[in-house]
Amino acid sequence: MGKVFWGIFFLLFIYMGVPFLLTRVFGIGVIKRGSSLHRLAFTFDDGPDPVYTPRLLELLRTYGVKATFFVVGEKAKRHPELIRRIHEEGHAIGIHNYVHHPNWFLSPLRLRRDLDETAAYIQSITGERPLFYRPPWGLLSLADLFLLRPYRLTIWSLMGWDWGKKTSPVRLKMRLLHKIRGGEIILLHDSGETAGADPTAPERMMIALEETLREIRHWGYEYVPLNKLMEEDEDFSVKRMLPFWKRGFAHLFILYDKALRFLLGVRPIQKRDDFFYVRVIHYHGQRIGMEDGETIEKGDLILEIHLNNELLFKLGLRSRSRMQLVIQLIREVEKSLPVIAELLETHPKYRLVKGLYGISLVNRGVKPFGFSVLDLPKGLLSHLIRYYLRFLMFAVHPRGGERLKTKTDLLVPKIMVMSRKEILKRYGKGKESSPLTSLNTSVS
Repeated sequence: MGKVFWGIFFLLFIYMGVPFLLTRVFGIGVIKRGSSLHRLAFTFDDGPDPVYTPRLLELLRTYGVKATFFVVGEKAKRHPELIRRIHEEGHAIGIHNYVHHPNWFLSPLRLRRDLDETAAYIQSITGERPLFYRPPWGLLSLADLFLLRPYRLTIWSLMGWDWGKKTSPVRLKMRLLHKIRGGEIILLHDSGETAGADPTAPERMMIALEETLREIRHWGYEYVPLNKLMEEDEDFSVKRMLPFWKRGFAHLFILYDKALRFLLGVRPIQKRDDFFYVRVIHYHGQRIGMEDGETIEKGDLILEIHLNNELLFKLGLRSRSRMQLVIQLIREVEKSLPVIAELLETHPKYRLVKGLYGISLVNRGVKPFGFSVLDLPKGLLSHLIRYYLRFLMFAVHPRGGERLKTKTDLLVPKIMVMSRKEILKRYGKGKESSPLTSLNTSVS
């Protein structure tokens, strides 16, 4: 009996578990995100819904968003006018099964017939056959990986978790604002009729979505259907141009960097892919005077900031030019500093912190954010830091070797410091001005 049980378990793991690991965990064989720095793809599942989909389309039109709707076949047949409107307003249409059932419990051949029938019906209305397919709950079987290849299997990189009763508009908005980056495929829902969903969830989703779009419109993103998002991946890839040894060396250095940060107690502000990592320490250097008149003395508590070198490497891979990299770095700083200000205001651990302190080669153009930029005191430590940071640039910058040979006079590590008073004035709850909407600068 035991052998039969373990035999069945093994077969189920191969049929269900292996595809889950390949697609959901490692993103192999599916579209999970794009590499664009300036494009986002909003996607909406479970519709069309006669109540919420028309209202969502009006909202998307107001903010100039072109999205992708993964529709359920039986609902599409009940509401062909919505399918026609989605298409006519410039959105893409994908398939989300004929009925909203998990693929694990469907016959692969029946699933393929249902998808083809749904695709043919949508094509009869729009004149275009759907290209993208997203399985309910992102669950694929082993057979699906082979039988569904005519469709582009798609999951997501950012899930809104918007369907439950406990997801308030504020919580959803904060989740989106903290995680949105270029290339994201964002999963939301325009219907609350599926199993486990709250029927009124789309109402809260649209409130959060409108507030999010209002907040991020100055970030410079373009909101596009999936086919537009994936154009840059198909037309251009720095990763394919990067030598294998360079990729391997960079990944080894990033592993070392992660281990070093862990040993030193350097942690992300909130989550692993934050741009800034931080730790609270006592300052041991010379007295620092800042432009706002504040000072940091020996023994003061400071928030030491470190750049996320893994994220820098990924941004460099996805950048077509230095200017694109600059724009992305600006966005990352704009998103991070208000979060740091909130921690200084609310978290007991940061109550006595006098200011932010960091040393970096990437220091040109940071003054508009409120940083004072100072020379490192001359000495052995200064030389060691300079050589280490140049080595770091070689390791994590996709064109680090080339960059080190040009404008070497600009590759000088500097102290970047901002007082507690300044960061709360600029980015706290009672801030006097909004975050930067543009910055005319360049980086090393």
